[in-house]
Order: sequence, then C-alpha cells, then structure tokens
Amino acid sequence: MVWASNQQDSLRPKFGIELNSSASLSSLCITPTFTYSFGAKSKITFGIGTGLWNAFEYSGGKFSGIEFQVNYKYFPHGETNRVNFYFQGIMKHASFPYKSPQGYKEINHANEILLGYGLEVPIGKKIYILNDFAIGEVIFFETYSSGINFGVIIPNIYVKFGVGYRFGLQ
Repeated sequence: MVWASNQQDSLRPKFGIELNSSASLSSLCITPTFTYSFGAKSKITFGIGTGLWNAFEYSGGKFSGIEFQVNYKYFPHGETNRVNFYFQGIMKHASFPYKSPQGYKEINHANEILLGYGLEVPIGKKIYILNDFAIGEVIFFETYSSGINFGVIIPNIYVKFGVGYRFGLQ
C-alpha cells in the first residue's frame, strides 16, 4: 500500500522555482526560473525564466539588459535519488539598448543555444542545489537606428549554479 502511494506521488506534476546564477563566455546572468516536472519519478522538467543579463566579452561589457530563458531537463533516473543527474537544452534571448561610439542608437540582441549536463542534490524533501555545464553558440545581432544590421556567431561555454524549491499539486 505504501508503494502505491509513493508511485502515485511520483506521477503527480510538480511546480517549483529556481534562482540561478550563470556565467558564460558571453554573459553573466541572474535568473529566477519557474519549473514544471512530470512523468514517472519526475523525469522531465521544463523551466521558463527571465532575469538580468550583462555581456562582458562583447564590446567591453557595455551592454545590460533583460534575458528570457527556456530550458528542458531530462533526468534518466528521475529526481528521487540522493544525487540526480540530468541532460539539458537551453535557449536564451536577451535584448538591451546601447549607444555606439559612432553615436548610433542600437538595440542589441543575443540568442544562445546550449546543450549540457548537470546535477541536482536534494537538501531536505523539497529544496535542492544544482550545478550544470553546457556548450553551444551565441548569436549577437545589432540593429542601428539608421537601419544597419550586423550579426556575429561565437562558440559559448556555460556554467550555472542555483538553488531550487519544488512543491506538488495536492
């Protein structure tokens, strides 16, 4: 009877929140993320977040803006172990205003696509810490007030640390 109760609990969807800080070759971010886990042993987690974004590699760190992030985590062994490993896919978009040295007013955009691997370590029943590593690319676009567009693609390495809290629907 206890097994049936635990199995039903593991099938319930779980909502949560994470606070992540990340660094990459292109940016430094602080992103609160809302998560949704489902499946047997909560093997799949989707996350959506928005946060502060600062590019320090591109144009001397003069950009600051808002980031929007979507991530997907797949836990091959579920989220019910002492250490939970996962594969992930991350898509990020950031927009930020900038005035070029030539006096153009620009709107800059950065799109990042990353694939990685990470781990979550539960601390108690609902709180966990996480750490992951990903590689991919970042695409920068600049749109000037004069209508000139410019884009560049660079490889990217991404490291994230965070803390999260999951709660289930009752």
